[in-house]
Amino acid sequence: MLMKKRIIIAEDEELQLNYLKRDILTHRKEKYEIVGETRNGMELLNLWRKLNPVLLIVDLNMPKMTGGEAIQEIRRIDNKVKIIVLTSLEDEYLINAFLQYTDAYLLKTKETPENFLEKLDEVAFSEKIETRSYLLSKIIQFKKKKIKITKRQLEIIYSIKQGLQNQQIANKLFISNKTVEKTLKTLFEKFKVDNRHELAAKFDEKKKYGELDDGDND
Repeated sequence: MLMKKRIIIAEDEELQLNYLKRDILTHRKEKYEIVGETRNGMELLNLWRKLNPVLLIVDLNMPKMTGGEAIQEIRRIDNKVKIIVLTSLEDEYLINAFLQYTDAYLLKTKETPENFLEKLDEVAFSEKIETRSYLLSKIIQFKKKKIKITKRQLEIIYSIKQGLQNQQIANKLFISNKTVEKTLKTLFEKFKVDNRHELAAKFDEKKKYGELDDGDND
């Protein structure tokens, strides 16, 4: 008989906690045993030490010690326990910050019970490196909001990166200096920057992480 995987759930919202327990115990009771539940990060640490779980389901925003702080402390000692973050915090900075600590970063607002249970199985029964490369890359890709830029805007950005000034760009692209100035103003607003140097740097950053949608129209 397959040994059930031991789970601790750390969630301070009573309703969310009950939903998680219900879904797991109703649809996955042959695979998992919920050995502990807690509503704060400090108690999560204590339960993890005592109960030797295989997997943790953790909300980031909890009292006394946040789930994020608890996860970092656990990972400092234990690299084997699998960790799923299930949170309403959709900040891309947080997702990137927790890549090294978690096996999946899932959003409460995006996961149906069926999707969550599928990902729970994948985390629990896959090799850690496979899980991270698949689940985390999916959620990061989902979260990215691409910046749409036209072909003309792209030409001007590359001209800036070459060190060309406005009139030089106008001459190169056979457009007016006023058009260059107007396009730059639009680009500053799109990339949320104040000058051409910041624009070039932000463009490189967005391109590196696949956050650009290159258009074909002017």
